[in-house]
Amino acid sequence: VLFRSKSYQRQGLATLMYETAALWMHARGLKFYSSGLQSDEAAAAWAALEARGLTETIDEQGRKVFKVEQLLAEHPELELNLGS
Repeated sequence: VLFRSKSYQRQGLATLMYETAALWMHARGLKFYSSGLQSDEAAAAWAALEARGLTETIDEQGRKVFKVEQLLAEHPELELNLGS
């Protein structure tokens, strides 16, 4: 698998993909939730987002939601204008 190659790890690609997905969903009125079943890499990505204050735990199972509003407050230039 190309993404698991050592040369692509620790480059911020997972973070960028998660931020992009969260912004895309936000522009459509949707929320981006963590999965209950995650790989170690996905759990690490969500932990890194949590450390930045970009997640909120929403239930007793520890499921998280991406706080897009927090990301946009820090980086308003990321606001997507997808039209209608």
